[in-house]
Amino acid sequence: MMLTFSPARLARMGHRLLLLASFLMLGAWPAVAGEALSVAVNKVEVINLERDANIVLIANPTIADVAVESERLIFLFGLEPGETNILVLDAEGNKILSSPVVVVPNLERQVTINRASVNEEATYTCAPRCAAIETPAGTGAEIQSTGSSAGVTASEKEDEEAEAKQEEVDAQQEEVEAKNIEVEAKNKEIDAFNKSIGAP
Repeated sequence: MMLTFSPARLARMGHRLLLLASFLMLGAWPAVAGEALSVAVNKVEVINLERDANIVLIANPTIADVAVESERLIFLFGLEPGETNILVLDAEGNKILSSPVVVVPNLERQVTINRASVNEEATYTCAPRCAAIETPAGTGAEIQSTGSSAGVTASEKEDEEAEAKQEEVDAQQEEVEAKNIEVEAKNKEIDAFNKSIGAP
């Protein structure tokens, strides 16, 4: 049995295939309520809506943010690894989109080095040479600006603070010792004066 299609039906099928191809090329998919949206840190995804949006809300704007380009086109930005959700309503208050938003670390061209012996973690981007980068809050160590160090740990900061305090204490102790020497010199002067006048 051979299937035959009318020219009108073939045209509709071709139009649908063209739309699907454009979505694949642009990385944009129509928004479907309930499906989790995923975006990498420091990346953007496109959300196409089926109806005009009036209100667009993101629950935690420190994890993800949005830019409304038009009533049916929204850009979703990944800011920090974690999960939040997005809510889009039309002018009548009906839900167009209600979906979890998962922000994942950007793993492309990046490598994270963990040194358990000194409790250090540093992230590098490599394309092709590697350079240290700041990671989002709570996901990595602070990186030195030179990019050549593996990072500065909390224990190293504590050591530096303790060393600075010890230097301050040493300086105060030297000052006290200098005062003691000065007092002893004054006492010797007084003793010499007393002897010169025959005081007991």
